[in-house]
Amino acid sequence: MTHNDSTTLTDRQQYWLNHIRACESAGQTSIDYARTHGINVKSLYSARKELARKGRLLRSQNSVFQKAQVVNDSRSLDSQWQVRLPEVYLCRDPIDFRKGINGLAVLVEAALSLDPFSEHLFVFCNRRRNRVKILYWERSGFCLWQKRLEKSQFYWPRKQPGDIVTLTGQQLNWLLDGYDISRLKPHEKLYFSSVL
Repeated sequence: MTHNDSTTLTDRQQYWLNHIRACESAGQTSIDYARTHGINVKSLYSARKELARKGRLLRSQNSVFQKAQVVNDSRSLDSQWQVRLPEVYLCRDPIDFRKGINGLAVLVEAALSLDPFSEHLFVFCNRRRNRVKILYWERSGFCLWQKRLEKSQFYWPRKQPGDIVTLTGQQLNWLLDGYDISRLKPHEKLYFSSVL
């Protein structure tokens, strides 16, 4: 989508605006479009930057997001996105929620004495307990997941000795769904030696 008033554009700007529109509607990358049409890709980038700075170019929603279809292919396990939950560590104390990946990884390593590269999930909350961040290492890089509640709070486990609590994947799901996991008690496990 572009600015409606094109009367103040120079011929050169209009030329590049036409190419930018054509590139977006073709769904090509700038490099592919430039090769196909015999234009300099650096000039295309410069024109896009100049027109955006002047408010003449607004990116369309279609050029920002594209729907991706996930296909379940049972023949190839590598093609499926999988998150294994070997262990989940929950930090009991609230953290400064301005911390990003680097700050949280340092916190895991220095303050909690755990290995941030271990592929475990490290769960943090803010002081108001309406936001949660989960940090984990996944093969080639860190992932940071965040959930913000619009109403209510997470039921964070009460402070007990130690800085961290270990949860199962199921307990983490319950926590994220709003359950007070400290009050959830399973049925007593029974042991019998005989049915008679």
